[in-house]
Amino acid sequence: MHHLKRCAKHITTQSQYFHRLFFLTPLFYFSLIFLMRVRIMENCMKKPVISLILIGSFGAIAALSGSLIHHKGTDSVEAADYYASISFSKTGAALKTDLFNLIKNPSVTSYNGLWTAYRSTDARSDGKVWDMYSNITNYTFGTDQAGNYSNEGDCYNREHTIPQSVFQENSPMVSDILHVYPTDAKINGVRSNYPHGDAADGSVTSKQKCSGYTLVGNSGMSGYSGIVCEPADEYKGDFARTYFYFVTAYQDKIPNYS
Repeated sequence: MHHLKRCAKHITTQSQYFHRLFFLTPLFYFSLIFLMRVRIMENCMKKPVISLILIGSFGAIAALSGSLIHHKGTDSVEAADYYASISFSKTGAALKTDLFNLIKNPSVTSYNGLWTAYRSTDARSDGKVWDMYSNITNYTFGTDQAGNYSNEGDCYNREHTIPQSVFQENSPMVSDILHVYPTDAKINGVRSNYPHGDAADGSVTSKQKCSGYTLVGNSGMSGYSGIVCEPADEYKGDFARTYFYFVTAYQDKIPNYS
């Protein structure tokens, strides 16, 4: 659960930590996995059926309050205080909006500041860059940053999980580290701005001579026939949580992304 670890490293205040932690608790994780497997993609999320899944998944949030604030220790007290304004008797869109009001206007670094932040939030145990798009890379921070590339493993850059076209490259979304990850530049380019989903094959990644850890190919889901990007199984939950964070924190800035 790389997303949880990097959030904990990134958050500079305890109140910020708890509102991120809320989205990362186990029960919410499983609801997000379900959503990811059904259809996580920018254009499909505009369809009523996906909106219903989103709203229905938030119905599970009420149960999370118990697991979040009834643990022993100081953290549980602070979490309870932080969420004191939230009524967990609410469900659906009403609860989501209350959470939005709590976490809106997040403090983010600059776009260039992401490079420095990644050294703390996305370092593997061996000190190399933690790349969720490729499992053959061993990037050194700074040395292998950006630059020219032809093949997987040449360099890493900044990948927007939610494509910049969705929010017209505006701040603060453009540099929010909770959805902008360091990834292999080649795979990032092959992914392009394709929606995330289940790929029936890896036709694009195979053609581009990529490893196939992340698949980009024809959709294997009913209701969408275009090209999709399918993350590796071990990171699908990370990207699903990323989508949930984004659509909640920025619901006022992307009203049509629902």
